[in-house]
Amino acid sequence: MKNIVKTKEIAPRNISSHIPALFLILLIVCISACAPSLDRQRMAMKNTMSSYMRTPYRYGGSTKSGIDCSAFTQKVYSSAGISLPRTAPAQFSAGKEVKDNKYIFGDLLFFDTSVKNGNCCCFFFPFSLLFGHTKPAKATHVGIYTSGGKFIHASTSRGVTTDSINSTYWKKRFLGARRLLKER
Repeated sequence: MKNIVKTKEIAPRNISSHIPALFLILLIVCISACAPSLDRQRMAMKNTMSSYMRTPYRYGGSTKSGIDCSAFTQKVYSSAGISLPRTAPAQFSAGKEVKDNKYIFGDLLFFDTSVKNGNCCCFFFPFSLLFGHTKPAKATHVGIYTSGGKFIHASTSRGVTTDSINSTYWKKRFLGARRLLKER
């Protein structure tokens, strides 16, 4: 005798009921594949920074023949697919404030270059109003933190270069930092 196994026929499911879920999964996969990864963003930024090194400074400039600080940061972030406003004061509103002074690659560092050298005391206070203030108050300059206390920026005297955030000049003029890239 032969063993006869009876099988149930399985009715085909209605695939149209699964289309929304399949579409959602496909959309998530496409967005994930199209969005630049953090490593790709950082690499693009580093390449752009390198390509602008020693580019001369030009107020209002935005090309390799001459660039200002905010155009430089805008170009670097654009290479990573991130849009930034054109001016340093407008960029100071972008991203998230960094409060802990633990900067990571890509953080925007803001300075007030109108701060004057010298200490101000009560007797000389009226003169500081005429000749400039001694504490950072507004974003007039921007650079990008790289690592080890260094940042890259378009310097009015040296063009695109690196400097230490801890130098006397920059430390006195430091206003704050903003983070646009996600942390690892």
